[in-house]
Amino acid sequence: MEPVDCRNKRLLILGGSGPYRKVVQAAREMGVYTIVVDRHASSGVKQLADMCISYDLLDVEGILAWCRENPVDGVMNFCVDFAQKTQLKLAKALGLPCSYEEDQVRIFSDKSQFKKVLVESGLSVIPSYSEEDIETDRVEYPILIKPAESSGSRGSMICEDRETARAALVQAKETSRNGKAVLEKYMQDAQEFQFTYFLVNGKVYLIRTADSYEGSKADRLERVVACGISPSRYTDEYVSTTHEKVVSMFRKLGLKNGPCFMQGFYDHGVFRFFDPGMRFPGVDYDRVYQREFGVDLAKLMVELALTGKIAEDILPDDMARLNGKTAAVLFPFMKAGNFTSLAGEEILRQDARVFSYSLRHEPGSRVEWTYDVNQRLAEIDLIGADKEDLREAIKRIQTQLHALDQEGREMRFSPFDVYRF
Repeated sequence: MEPVDCRNKRLLILGGSGPYRKVVQAAREMGVYTIVVDRHASSGVKQLADMCISYDLLDVEGILAWCRENPVDGVMNFCVDFAQKTQLKLAKALGLPCSYEEDQVRIFSDKSQFKKVLVESGLSVIPSYSEEDIETDRVEYPILIKPAESSGSRGSMICEDRETARAALVQAKETSRNGKAVLEKYMQDAQEFQFTYFLVNGKVYLIRTADSYEGSKADRLERVVACGISPSRYTDEYVSTTHEKVVSMFRKLGLKNGPCFMQGFYDHGVFRFFDPGMRFPGVDYDRVYQREFGVDLAKLMVELALTGKIAEDILPDDMARLNGKTAAVLFPFMKAGNFTSLAGEEILRQDARVFSYSLRHEPGSRVEWTYDVNQRLAEIDLIGADKEDLREAIKRIQTQLHALDQEGREMRFSPFDVYRF
C-alpha cells in the first residue's frame, strides 16, 4: 500500500503538551494543517501549530460545536489516556476515522477491566485485594493502592497497615476519573518492565521492550520511574513465553491499527501485567526509530487519523532490538524551589547519543514537592553503541547538567545509578 497524500487536510490534535511537538512537526511536514486543542498547550507546540484553540480535552460538546463551524478531516490523540474517549466521540459525531471502538477504550482505560481480560487470556496479573479484605485484615502488607483510571503515578500510595490503606483508598478514589481504586500486592522486589506494540492492519509488531528503574524510597520517589532502558534484559524470555498470548489477546479484542503498551513486573520468571494504554507512552522514545530505521511513527499516526489506514510493510520485524544498541529514557529529578536557570544544556545538544530532550519545567517556574512525575526536570532520550557507551553518556550528562535556583544552588538531586542496568 502506498502512503496516502494528506496534503491540505485539516487535523484536529487533542493535546498540546511537550510530546505533541513531534506530532505537529510530522503533520506539517506532510502538508497537513494542524489545529491543536488544549487549554494548557506548551509554548513550543503553539509556535509550531497552524492554530491553537482553548478547550478542556473533556469538553466534547464544546469541541464538537467548534468543529461544526470549522470542518476538519481527522481527529487525533497520541499519548493522553482520557483524550481517547473524546477522540472516539468526536470521530463518530463527525463521521471521521477512528482506530478503536468504545469497548476497547473502556477496557484499556480501566485497570480493573483490563485485569479481567488479562486473566481470560491466560496472562498473569498482580495479586489483588478488596476493600473488605482491608477491613477484615485479610491483607499481607505492604500493598499498593492506586486510582483505577489515572496516569503519571498520581494518587498512588504504598501502604504498610490498615489505617494507611483506609486513607489511601479515599485519595485514590478522589484521583480516579471513574471514582474507583485498585488494591494490589506491592511488588517491591520485582523488576518493572514496559512492552510497546504497534499494529498495522491487524499485524502486530513488538517495537519496544524496556526495564524501568524507579527513584529511591528514601526520597519518596519509589513509584516514579527515573530511567527506562531498552531493550529489556528479559526480551528473549518474554518473546518465547508471553508475546504470543498478548498478540492473541489483541486479536480477540479486535485491535487493528495503532499503538498499545503494557506495564508490569518480572516476578521470578513470571510476567505480571498491571497497566495498559491504547496509545503511546508520553515520552519521545519513538524518535529513536527515525534514527535507526527511518520510520516516523508520528507520521503513521497522522495518516491513520486522516484516512483510517496505515501503509503496510514499512516497519521492520525486529525494531525492539535496536540493531544491537542500547537506549535510555532518562528523567533527572529536581527538588522543590524556584527554578531560575539551567546550566550545561549544551551537553545535550552536542552529544550525538542524545536524539531528543525536553524540559518538564522551564526556568522561571516554581517546583513543588509532590513526589510524582512533577519532580522530573526533563526527559532525555539517548542511544549508545552498547551498555557501556550508554552509561558513559548518562554519567557525563548527570555531571554537567545543573538546575539552579535564584541563589545559584543546585536543584537536581538523586542522580540515576547507571550500574543498575
